[in-house]
Amino acid sequence: MSSSIVVKNLGADHRANSAASYAADRVRQASRVLKIRIRTLGFINTSKLSNYGYGPSLVASLSACKPGNQRFSRVVVTVAGFLAVIMGSATKAQVLPVKVTVNPAVEATLATKLSSPFRAAISDRPLRESLLAISQPLGINIWIDRKIDPTVPVGTGPEAKTVFEALSTLVDSAGAEIAVAENVVLVGRRDWALAVAGAVMGKSGNDMPRDLSWGEPSTPAQAMLVCGGSSSGPSLPHDLWAAVHWTAMRPSTARLLIVTQFDKVPSTTDPNQYVPLVAPAKIEALYPSGPHALTMRKDVLAVDQAALFREAKGGILLTSSPAGHHAATKAWLSAVRLQATKPLDIDKTRFSMRLENVTADQVFRQLATTSTRVLVIEPAAGDACKSLVSLAVQDKSLRDISEQVARSAGVTIQWSEQELHVKPLQ
Repeated sequence: MSSSIVVKNLGADHRANSAASYAADRVRQASRVLKIRIRTLGFINTSKLSNYGYGPSLVASLSACKPGNQRFSRVVVTVAGFLAVIMGSATKAQVLPVKVTVNPAVEATLATKLSSPFRAAISDRPLRESLLAISQPLGINIWIDRKIDPTVPVGTGPEAKTVFEALSTLVDSAGAEIAVAENVVLVGRRDWALAVAGAVMGKSGNDMPRDLSWGEPSTPAQAMLVCGGSSSGPSLPHDLWAAVHWTAMRPSTARLLIVTQFDKVPSTTDPNQYVPLVAPAKIEALYPSGPHALTMRKDVLAVDQAALFREAKGGILLTSSPAGHHAATKAWLSAVRLQATKPLDIDKTRFSMRLENVTADQVFRQLATTSTRVLVIEPAAGDACKSLVSLAVQDKSLRDISEQVARSAGVTIQWSEQELHVKPLQ
């Protein structure tokens, strides 16, 4: 008769004997489970655990354990639940998919724009002017640290690259750092850029994005009102800022960015206070999977050994420090390389953009780059292409946008499969 079955009709003596047998049986079962767990450790590939981002302390502990010593027993008890998860069977993968609703580290629309080809060249131009020349035609939101000199001359070099690589080269040549989060590209001191990126990814709120802009010059208080802030809120230092045009920006993100210019962030507990800019120690964000995954893991673990990777619906879920997410974003966006592609259909490809006081040749250069064509400006049209143009278009084709710019500059244009040709008016 099994010791786990108690028959109701047994006498008191029999019940006592049964209880004693049951207790002894539980001890034997526990002993067998411990032996199974000991054997299970033999199947663990600690190098794979390290590659998948599990903490080095755990990997080192498992590697150092030997049957019979006290450390081994403590580790078995501590990680038994962990082993049960990752060792569903000895032959299955070590990373389990999880369902998450975490926001992506970088919004898909911005990632697409940053991954688009850039075949123009910028040389010895001011930093702000160069950044806007690349970003504005594509509707990329830029936020520049006020403690960085926006007039320092920069360049991209002549080689073909993606928009992200072009922006990175400009920023590097200015001795600054580029960081990307949500729907904005941050340019500034390294510590500032990483902290702001972390604050943006770690903030809560799901307000709807919209276009936001202010003219030049504007004060921080005026900019805050444009972004939905209250005139009765905490005061900001007086300063004069250049014009800003943001596309599809969440007002809550915009208000956060404004405050970060003074190394502060809005308090999460008191709406009437700003607190020092300190990014969350750990942030959870989603990245797309792909060929870049191995490089991304390696780069992240190089700066954050405690980073955790998990497979999730839609990509890779990374829990890491702001520095780890910065490394992940750079590895991901830098992995995109130019490929020979058929030129875009300039009549079917449509864009929405807002430009103000940008030279016509800058707009033509970016339109040509976006359509994978070469820009040719005839010398006789050079002066006209230096004129400033402003436009706001919604869901217009590349041809329509280019013709509107041409009319404003007083030139004519001609598209072909290989180039965008700019000529003087006849």
